[in-house]
Amino acid sequence: MKAATGELNLTVITIVAIGAVIAFFTAFLWPNIQRNIEEGWDDIDQNRPDVDEAIVVPSTGVEFTSGNYTMSVK
Repeated sequence: MKAATGELNLTVITIVAIGAVIAFFTAFLWPNIQRNIEEGWDDIDQNRPDVDEAIVVPSTGVEFTSGNYTMSVK
């Protein structure tokens, strides 16, 4: 009987710990993640991607420019 009680206590502790992790994620991490998704979605809806320009160059591949930075994909 004591072994069953010990297993029940361990199960309850595990469920409470999982609930605490979920509560922490929901309260502190999810709002930031959701805000970043919404801001990114708004940029897409307004047709303003982070990349200012994309040029397909046959000899080198694709070149992306954003502000002062250029990235080439070959």
